Amino acid sequence: MSGKVTYKGVSLKGGNVVFVSTDGGRSVSSSIAEDGSYSGKDIDTGTYKVCVETKSLKPPDGWGRGAMMGGSSGRPGGADKPLDAGTAVPPGYTPSSPGAAVAARNAKRYVMIPDEYGDSTKTTLSIAIQQGAQTYDIDIK
Repeated sequence: MSGKVTYKGVSLKGGNVVFVSTDGGRSVSSSIAEDGSYSGKDIDTGTYKVCVETKSLKPPDGWGRGAMMGGSSGRPGGADKPLDAGTAVPPGYTPSSPGAAVAARNAKRYVMIPDEYGDSTKTTLSIAIQQGAQTYDIDIK
């Protein structure tokens, strides 16, 4: 199983696709690559609810404050206000710790999508997986 994930016609740059079995089988997840593609391996045949989540990329609350950026936001004037989720990393910002580097990379890739797509009880996405290679492109509206 492979495909591409888009939100309002634009490729997602990260997150996860999760296939949740409705037949009592095992669930399988796959990471979304920066080009929006995913590839799920070893998925059993059957019917699945399909979930897409991007919250794992969301910057932590307060990201952009001095504690995360070595004492300064890195913005002109040294303002220590938090950056809003999804805010672009300031030009010239260089993370000073591995955690800050991951947060900065993820902040660039994070796109907020409707919560229903990450919940197997609410998602409207589903697929019947057959034997052999299949392509399933996911377009979230």
